[in-house]
Amino acid sequence: MSFASSVKDDLCRISTAKSCCKKAELSAFLLLNGSLRLGLKNSVALSMQTEHGGTARRIFSLAKEVYDMQSEIIVHRKDKLKKNQVYSLVMNPQDGVSTALAELGFSPEDIWKPDFTMLPKEHIWKNNCCKRALLRGAFLASGSVSDPQSGYHLEIVCNNPQQAEFLNMIFAELELHGGIVARKQSYVLYLKESEQIITFLALI
Repeated sequence: MSFASSVKDDLCRISTAKSCCKKAELSAFLLLNGSLRLGLKNSVALSMQTEHGGTARRIFSLAKEVYDMQSEIIVHRKDKLKKNQVYSLVMNPQDGVSTALAELGFSPEDIWKPDFTMLPKEHIWKNNCCKRALLRGAFLASGSVSDPQSGYHLEIVCNNPQQAEFLNMIFAELELHGGIVARKQSYVLYLKESEQIITFLALI
């Protein structure tokens, strides 16, 4: 098991009592990891993928608790060589999906806009406890951290610069000093100082 997977195992064991923090964590995962499919009469289906089983179970539970989303977890192999298991969470069109997306500023008409970017509305992350939960969801969605024995590096991969800048704003409000770099089709928010990485992990 990698060091990053071990960290995610620990995060998935954290009990989150506040509904506002549950919503913040789920919104970040949806933001960085969600895929949308438009159906009949502007209905929207949602799917998310992760290679970490604990994360899949946690997001499944959060979606049910926060938005009463009915979802299905499908397990399959990523490819024949690596044989990594991939967990896909599939949520067919339902009221919970529409409500969650609305809180990220999405409407069905936006799916046709190539430059549209979803970001959580301010009420989702205004409290410090929710900022921490949001960063936990972001790390579970697309984060990694190196083993301290081999160096210091933590990153969260974002789909576009707006997402990276938004998360970096949350970093700054929690006194974290991140950097952003473009990598292929993604934008990576990173920390490289050991004390900053320790602080981030303690916060989430």
